[in-house]
Amino acid sequence: MLTRGAGPYVAVAILITSIIAFRGVAFDATDALPTMLTSVAQAEALQARIDRAAAALAKVLTPVGRKAYLTSIQRLHDYAAAHCGYYDGQKKLQPGESTCLLNIQGNFLDSLPRSVYRVGNWRVYETGVYAIEWADDELLGQDTDVAFWWDMEVTWPRVDADPSPVPTRAMTALTQHVHERIASWATAGWSLSVQVRFEAINECYASASITESDYGGGAHPYENLTGFTWDLRAVRQLQLADLFLPDRNWRAGLLELYRNHLASGSAAAALKELDDDSLALSLGDGWLVTDKGLRLLNREGSTRIERLPDVELTWNELAQGLSPSAACRVS
Repeated sequence: MLTRGAGPYVAVAILITSIIAFRGVAFDATDALPTMLTSVAQAEALQARIDRAAAALAKVLTPVGRKAYLTSIQRLHDYAAAHCGYYDGQKKLQPGESTCLLNIQGNFLDSLPRSVYRVGNWRVYETGVYAIEWADDELLGQDTDVAFWWDMEVTWPRVDADPSPVPTRAMTALTQHVHERIASWATAGWSLSVQVRFEAINECYASASITESDYGGGAHPYENLTGFTWDLRAVRQLQLADLFLPDRNWRAGLLELYRNHLASGSAAAALKELDDDSLALSLGDGWLVTDKGLRLLNREGSTRIERLPDVELTWNELAQGLSPSAACRVS
């Protein structure tokens, strides 16, 4: 299909797949991946390995989820084939196809144990959206360093229940939030990966972490970690200030708690180089609510500092300035 942006027409191919798994299910996890695919037979064997794993993993899902998952596995194979230039009936692998197929399908196989998970009383499974956007000759001629395609991957969480405990309005808000964050990805880099994972689903809140990785050349991608929390009682996105009493200096108290947690752990050395302005980045959109309290995310990619761990501040620690309606009683 053809789309028009600010520049010339480009061809776009979009393929969708669901990535499902469940910890504790055996799926050839002990078998090491080959370091290189040397034949079409090996490429077919890798695909068959994914299919066997999918068949086993799909058993833990509801009939609706299972059907969607098994159908979408073929879409993953279609994406890998389109991206790598590999096709059914091929007699031998062409240069570059081995590495390409191993990167896509090997990483997919590795991600299976993390792609179905429990959040409170609910099972969540992930669906992946993959897109390839090919540049035409006119666009390529403008800059010889521009890649001849862009690729995008978005991993999306879905609760395996009907009705879902996360209402449509909350999912719509989360979708819009992610769209706003990645709207300009093609102008900033060649490759984008976004993973959205639910972190809490209870009677008060539904929260998700958002990990973005945008590559535009250089040694490593640019990464950014943010959070999203929906207030199920107020029926709107939760703001950090909503958790605290307005007449308290809660921001200063929160930064002090954050710094104390970091100082008592492995991040003590890195903490000496950080001022409150650097730590305060997490108080913007680098946080989310969990069953236990407030989680401040490490945001390693956006700050380009030595890795800081996530910090979980419990409701009890936050009690002094906390609004009485903030803490959720989780059974």
